[in-house]
Amino acid sequence: MTKTINPDVAAFKDDFFKGLSFRECIFGGSALLVGVGGILLLHFYFNMGINSAITICMPVIGIIGLCGFYHKNGMTLVQLVRSTIRLMFQKPYVYETRNYLKEWEAEDEEKGRKRKADKRRL
Repeated sequence: MTKTINPDVAAFKDDFFKGLSFRECIFGGSALLVGVGGILLLHFYFNMGINSAITICMPVIGIIGLCGFYHKNGMTLVQLVRSTIRLMFQKPYVYETRNYLKEWEAEDEEKGRKRKADKRRL
């Protein structure tokens, strides 16, 4: 029996446990722990039905799991959310238009000078 080994060893250096990276293992495990803990808390402490508790905890489990597994354009879900929030709160570009002629006339009045109407500083 002959087994071939993939010559691309660099592809396997991110493997931590059964083909998952360390980040994926951490977020997957935390999603399981938070999910099971939340379901048990809702079911036993708040006397909620098991199906209702699972329905309430599923979005939390999904978001925590996606934080470890989702990648788009080399960015994780957390980085994507941060960049989206930063873009939402970014100040818009504002272009100021001013009437320079009126400002120059006001300056001239303050200084006591008179200028001919056809002579402009542009």
